Amino acid sequence: NSFCTLLEPLCYLVMPRPCAVDTTREQSRAEIERDAAALAELVHAARHVVVFTGAGISTSAAIPDFRGPNGVWTCRDAGRAAPECIALEQAIPTPCHRTIQRLVARGDFKYVVSQNVDGLHRRSGVPRDRLSELHGNSFLDVCWGCGADNEHTTQVPSGANGNARCATCLERVPHFCHCTGEACRQCGGPLRDSIIHFGENLPEQALNRAYRHARRADVCVVLGSSLTVSPANEIPKIVADRGGKLIIVNLQPTDLDGRACLRVFARTDEFSELFERRLNALKNSDAAESAAAETASLASTRTVAHAVAPPPRAFALCNT
Repeated sequence: NSFCTLLEPLCYLVMPRPCAVDTTREQSRAEIERDAAALAELVHAARHVVVFTGAGISTSAAIPDFRGPNGVWTCRDAGRAAPECIALEQAIPTPCHRTIQRLVARGDFKYVVSQNVDGLHRRSGVPRDRLSELHGNSFLDVCWGCGADNEHTTQVPSGANGNARCATCLERVPHFCHCTGEACRQCGGPLRDSIIHFGENLPEQALNRAYRHARRADVCVVLGSSLTVSPANEIPKIVADRGGKLIIVNLQPTDLDGRACLRVFARTDEFSELFERRLNALKNSDAAESAAAETASLASTRTVAHAVAPPPRAFALCNT
């Protein structure tokens, strides 16, 4: 489909060729449970948690990543065919996406920064104002003139004027025609897809929001990212540089492993489910303790009130 046959080959040609040797490792179940419990404690005590996601959280939705054991670049360097990719319209949010959505809705996660263009965060229910999609969204078109955007149920087309022959696009980007062939309803200008290819600038508003939340964060949880693509990978660095805790959950090593206070080699679906379960247990325990304390406080108040209550007033009987 268009996602795997158009976007990925272009990115592969434009970006310097990576060394895509499979370096995957996976911890034991007991180790994953231990680390899930540790993250639950960190998030439970945190004030502002930012989540940073990469392609690894979507592989169980049949959307291949780039550097995993069956990643596009790993397969190409090994001389194997690139993996099949589901049509994005048919993809459904993974258990990891669902966990993120629930914790955003509850306020445990304050903001999500994603490098993915599959639209699964939005489809899972993460609100637009709690999400920065730094590399775009395959279902979103934008007007470069007035800034209007539109979300669709099918992938937005591109290259309407030919990939290397669109003069208006080449004034702003180096390699690609983003024109969809449709006009903006607000200003009449040409609509473009929102995908960011290598060598193109990231969307300014989304990037600024991500920077703002990173500067406020005391915890950053990286899920399914190799942290090799800049400037998106600056977000976790900002949190670590400012003294925040960095947690990385990914099957392959990253350049920021040495900065992480917790480094987990696990599949994000399995880990996120265990983590959410432990976090819920902590919150339930807090709720039970709070209820018990409130009950004890009420009982104490009643006891004190009874102990200091004045005796009944005596009334003299008067003869009339």
